[in-house]
Amino acid sequence: MIIPQTYEVTLAGIACTLPVRRVAHGVHIAYLHLKEQGEELTKAVAVALAEFIPANADIIVTPDGSKALGLYVELQRLTGLPGVICPKQRTDYMVDGCISVSTASITNPSRHDFHLSRAAVALIWGKHVVFADDIVSKGGTKDAITAMLMAAGAASITFIAVGTEGERRDDVHALHHFPVFFENA
Repeated sequence: MIIPQTYEVTLAGIACTLPVRRVAHGVHIAYLHLKEQGEELTKAVAVALAEFIPANADIIVTPDGSKALGLYVELQRLTGLPGVICPKQRTDYMVDGCISVSTASITNPSRHDFHLSRAAVALIWGKHVVFADDIVSKGGTKDAITAMLMAAGAASITFIAVGTEGERRDDVHALHHFPVFFENA
């Protein structure tokens, strides 16, 4: 298969040209980085994704280091919901009651951790959580953070993302399903 240099997509009514980047030997993806695409796109996809947030939602959670931090902030602004960012580094104040998970992703295959402090656990306990991310691919980050949120006592978790890629996922509300490009396929 000839790997395209770019991928054309319309997200929330905005046309985008995304670079296609190699993420593993023979595997390429349309690389969505909301900050690089601009504030207009981030705001538009936040409005569209807010439609998937259930009326009983209590809090928005996103992974640290995510290219979705701007989306997270915009979703908070639109909904008025509080939020928690799951940091990748454990800090000194995260001692007793900290919950941690480890995972890898298609764009970062080396293992990385996510943590919830005791204070974050208190915010999540018994709450209906919305987990917001840019792209859900293999689901490594989603599955790890799901385990962490359930250990923190989340009553329910709704997953929203700008897109999914690879296998179609019925467990994520997304605006677009992105292809994965394979060399010699």
